[in-house]
Amino acid sequence: MASESQNISSIDPEASSSPAEHSADQGARPRQPHPGRELSSLWYALMIRPWTTLGVVCPDDPQRAWRLVQTLVQTSGLPPESIRAVSVLDASAERAAAISHAVNPKKVKASGQRVVLATDSPLVNPVAIRVLGSCDAVLLLVDQGRSVIPDARRTLDLIGPERVLGAVFVQE
Repeated sequence: MASESQNISSIDPEASSSPAEHSADQGARPRQPHPGRELSSLWYALMIRPWTTLGVVCPDDPQRAWRLVQTLVQTSGLPPESIRAVSVLDASAERAAAISHAVNPKKVKASGQRVVLATDSPLVNPVAIRVLGSCDAVLLLVDQGRSVIPDARRTLDLIGPERVLGAVFVQE
């Protein structure tokens, strides 16, 4: 992988933001959480290489990939009409084909949008290969202490190393 790995402590927006703060004029209403520095750094690192469709895959926990996708879209600072989060978890072959067609990078680029997709591991759901193959960039999410390195490598081989921007190591 050409890019450096990024360590983050959590991908949940609540866990990555500062504790809720209160001020006299707000009473007991907490301030809106803001993304942690690690997530902002990850977003800017992902923006170094141009892409319009980014697939995020976590070989061990697909829901973690979906939470990261949602958080990245929120962290991006882009207007909601210019970026979409899409879950392709547990996709059937028909749904994967439809999404692959819809997120073709040329089509998405023409619309002026970016799409960030969460997919299953191709080792678990082989139709994920089709969706990830339609993305012009992929981020591999590796769970420290839980991910099996040979599975992560096999996932990388199936996706194609030239398509992978990097890996994020998540620690609990």
